[in-house]
Amino acid sequence: MLELHEIARRYIGKAAPAISGQGGHDQTFSVACTLIKGFDFSVSEARSLFHEYNQRCEPPWTEAELEHKLQSADAAADVDGAGNFRPRGWLLPAEEFERRPQRSSPARPIEPKPEFSPGKLKKFGARWRPFIDAAWLADRSLVNPYRVSPEKFLGTLYRKGEKVLIFTNAQTQGQALWPRERIPQSGPNGVWFLIQPVDGEWHPNPRQLDTQGVPTNSRRSEESVTAWRYLCLESDLADPRDWVSALVQLPLAIAAIYTSGRRSIHALIRIDVGSLDDWREFARANRRVLVMLGADRQVASTAVRLSRLPGCQRGKRLQKLLYLNPDPEARAIITLAPVRDVLRPAITYANVKAFSSAADAIEAAGAKNLEDCIKALDARDRIRAADPAPALELLEWFESSPTARKALTLLNGEFRRQANPLPGS
Repeated sequence: MLELHEIARRYIGKAAPAISGQGGHDQTFSVACTLIKGFDFSVSEARSLFHEYNQRCEPPWTEAELEHKLQSADAAADVDGAGNFRPRGWLLPAEEFERRPQRSSPARPIEPKPEFSPGKLKKFGARWRPFIDAAWLADRSLVNPYRVSPEKFLGTLYRKGEKVLIFTNAQTQGQALWPRERIPQSGPNGVWFLIQPVDGEWHPNPRQLDTQGVPTNSRRSEESVTAWRYLCLESDLADPRDWVSALVQLPLAIAAIYTSGRRSIHALIRIDVGSLDDWREFARANRRVLVMLGADRQVASTAVRLSRLPGCQRGKRLQKLLYLNPDPEARAIITLAPVRDVLRPAITYANVKAFSSAADAIEAAGAKNLEDCIKALDARDRIRAADPAPALELLEWFESSPTARKALTLLNGEFRRQANPLPGS
């Protein structure tokens, strides 16, 4: 068997690595089929070689994803790309192929893979796209997402006594265990967290073996998980505005929405099920619609996965929190009433700073007598004298909002006029 493993190792060593956004799923599944179908390995026999291949993938797949691909390859019908029967072991040396008893998977109809449909996504999100921006989400967020720290984010979503693994290197066992250890605030490639709470202990992982075939120890595998609480959705393919416009219409218990520090936007869905099998059942039941709207295909196979930690830096860019609800209901966000007007203080400041004459201030206050007029003017003067930094920071945080951009333009113009007054002013 060692000699056959070496033949298989050299064979898949020539296979191209899977690269995210470049057909990585299909490439990795092809390697799984090579091991299971071509060399007639069992799932357990193929596991160590499949993990070796995974080290070349960008980024590497999680253990749960690898296991799902091996199991899927084993269950798939023994047919080639044209649908013709092909016996297992077709890559074995001739004498080994003849010696082995033939076994095969039952031929069954192959369900078409769910595919992302940009047209359907755009059509589905079209009605709400003009209205959805960071300020709109913040107004409907139970917790104001503005400047929420990573610690507050985790403390909001996880229960007292629960632990969460934090990563600055996604290929490791984690750089911190919150709340026991301090959360790193930045990393060259950003900061991640494992979405399911863990016990913080090391457990043998039977799905990842060392070169001697012995399970390696892990604190990020399914054996460490203490609750199957969340499903993470992200899209590297969809237009971000279209993607969010679709998310807010779905009847899902969305606990958080946040950016990756680059193009993609993540959504954390609370499902609170009792087992990994229950988690998979929920994910598979929703997979086709979610993938059609742009969610990554691995949505049904990645229960133990990493997601971006809001409030941390990815290089020079912030992984920004957009929406936070610690106790969400399975209802569309568009049905929620606003709980705040997050931009109002900054908009008021910008308008007063740029426009408010004495007459405007008195009229806006509805002054009815001299005392009211004096109070209105005093209020205007206090706003004008206030430090502009808080208003500017708030507006810049929500710069995706047209209202915020308009107020920023007003303030920037006012400050330029103060620094460089026009002749005769």
